[in-house]
Amino acid sequence: MTDPVISMVFITTLMCLLLVYIFRKSYQSWDEQNWMMKSILRTIAFGAIVFTLLSLIVIIFPPELN
Repeated sequence: MTDPVISMVFITTLMCLLLVYIFRKSYQSWDEQNWMMKSILRTIAFGAIVFTLLSLIVIIFPPELN
């Protein structure tokens, strides 16, 4: 089994993504955002996607510990 911290962080990330998806109608539309907010949102989205993929890789193929 993998480290429980990685699993908990992965589950928390999925919950955050789910909450953003559920409440997406409450936010301003993409065209109403200024350039700085668009940059911040892109960075957060990219980081969440990369972290989710890396967490899946670690969970599916756990590193061998000696």
